[in-house]
This record gives sequence, structure tokens and C-alpha cells, in this order.
Amino acid sequence: MNHITTRKKADGLDILYQAPRADINAMTPLDRASRAIIGLSFPLSGADYGYGCAVVERVWWPHDDGIGSLPARQYVLVDEISSQTPRELFDAVVALKDRYYCEAVACPKEPAAMVEALRRHEGLVSYPEFDPVFLRDRFPTFVGTDVTAYVREVAVADGAAIARDMDAWWEEEILHPSSGVPIFAGSFDKPLKKLVVLGASTDANYSTREAAQGIQTGDMVIRTAVWLAVKSLEDSIWIYNSRKGQRRGETQSRWKPGRSGY
Repeated sequence: MNHITTRKKADGLDILYQAPRADINAMTPLDRASRAIIGLSFPLSGADYGYGCAVVERVWWPHDDGIGSLPARQYVLVDEISSQTPRELFDAVVALKDRYYCEAVACPKEPAAMVEALRRHEGLVSYPEFDPVFLRDRFPTFVGTDVTAYVREVAVADGAAIARDMDAWWEEEILHPSSGVPIFAGSFDKPLKKLVVLGASTDANYSTREAAQGIQTGDMVIRTAVWLAVKSLEDSIWIYNSRKGQRRGETQSRWKPGRSGY
């Protein structure tokens, strides 16, 4: 299963994949995608590895357009990276950011030197003031100087708290915000869950094998990165402003930081 492209829209993202066992021109979208974020665990010694994952948020809107209405949300882990060296890991983070238009990188607060190195890594938070022609040569996945992400430092919970959150997200069913009825999709005979790993239940070749295994086996490097991404999305609040006479598709939307600071 190959990622084809991600396109920025006024109300979110279009993420397209080549459909498995289908004609090369057949593409399947990850619909209802509103935004994407990267969760990142640092490599802390030569024997350890660092891991990052791109998590996409999907939304289901309530039927009424009342200001302050909140959508139902699902978090889909769509891609991952890993490396034993910070330099290679941070380069891969930049590529992941460009591939999915990730707007933030959620990482642990410690070690501070690693956080600062991530923040200073060219191509992530900012680009050198060069002509785009040179930037495309220097950064293989370069999209534009406006496609950047900010670094969000998070105090990581202990292993037991992370396990509780992960288990809750893994099991929670998505309920429609207007009806309270569980949401089903496609040919699936079970309701959608709060947190899923793209392709974990299929034989398609998604780039999510480490996550699918690590979440289940309790690998804390992987679990921490996933927790950081989902927790950052969960702790932010959606507000939208409805102008008189607007239809749903014309609603002006924005995200507002919650207590967490995201």
C-alpha cells in the first residue's frame, strides 16, 4: 500500500493511497482528515533507537451548526520512522512532516539538549533563506517554506498511565456527536475505534509494522511516541465560527489550544 500524495485543503487534508491489488490508477483516500501531528521518542544511547509516527485526526461533525459544537474524533497512525542516531531520526521527521503536512512534533521535555537540537534542525521549524530551487536540492522532500511544524514539549506520563490511556483509546468506540450511535465504515462489521493503526488488520503493505507490534507488546519507545501524538491532539479544542447563510462546507474553522498548550 503506497502513499501517493497529501494535499492541503481549507478544511483539512486529502491523503491518497494506491489501493492494494488494484489498477495503478486506483486510489483510496483517508477521508475526514483534519490535521496531522508527529509523536517522537528520542534515542537516548547508542544501544537504543528513536521512533516517530505520523498520526492523522479524522472528524465527524454534529448535524447542527451551533457554535461550540464538538465533533467526534478518531486518531489514525499512518506512517512511522525509526533510527539509532538523532541526525538520521530528525531528517526522517522532516520527511514525515512534508509527506503528511504535520503541523507539530510532540516530543518529551527531556533531555533538553535533544529538544533544542530538534528545534534547530533545518527544514523542520524553519528553512534557510535560500531560493526554493536550492532548498529542493538540499531537502529531498521539500514542499514549501510555509510547510513547517513547531516543536511541542510534553511531560511524559509514567508507563502505567500511558498504558491506561492507550488501552482506553484502543477500545473506545467512535459515537456520532448528534445521535450517539456507533460509527461503522465500509465493509467493517464492528464500530470504529478511537485509535487505530492503518493497515494493522489487513495484509496490505502499510508502513506501520513497528507500531502494530510495539503497541501490543508494550514497547515503551513506540508507545510513548504514539501517546505523545494522540494526547496532544486530544488536549486541543475545536471551535468554529458559522457566518450567516453559510453551508457546512463553507464553515470557517480553526483549532484553539487547550490547557495543555497545544
